[in-house]
Amino acid sequence: MRIFPYRQDDSSFDGLVLTFVDINEIKKVQQQLSQTYDALQQNEQQLRAILDNTASIIFIKDIQGRYLLVNKQYLNLFKLSESQVIGKTDYDLFPQALADTLGANDRKVIEAKTALELDESFPVEDNYFTYLSIKAPLLNEDGVVYGICGISSNITNLLQASSK
Repeated sequence: MRIFPYRQDDSSFDGLVLTFVDINEIKKVQQQLSQTYDALQQNEQQLRAILDNTASIIFIKDIQGRYLLVNKQYLNLFKLSESQVIGKTDYDLFPQALADTLGANDRKVIEAKTALELDESFPVEDNYFTYLSIKAPLLNEDGVVYGICGISSNITNLLQASSK
């Protein structure tokens, strides 16, 4: 409620003007927004739980190859923190030859505009790991690629067992 003085042309006081605003609709909208925010937060927590409790490496990169998201398995494998990875490219994180290979694979996915299966190998400390990577383009509503999602599963043991 708002109260305003009502004055005559000669500025003499002649009464009050009261205005009322029905805030029920505003409260409904605020409640809906709060519920939507809570649902989004719950969805994000569920997604993060799935991402961080899988044995696979999962990541999202933008079209320039900068990491937007990585899961816990990625961070553990390369012994990095999220702040050391997000916003960086493969060239910031890996030797040039490996970064060239990963970048070439990313470009194949972007050009094909479809998911591809790729074998990718990574040296980590004294070990060499081979991963089957499923990389898929992320498309906006106009069908334009704006990023890449990757899910990489370690197949090193399978390869070693099949070669025996």
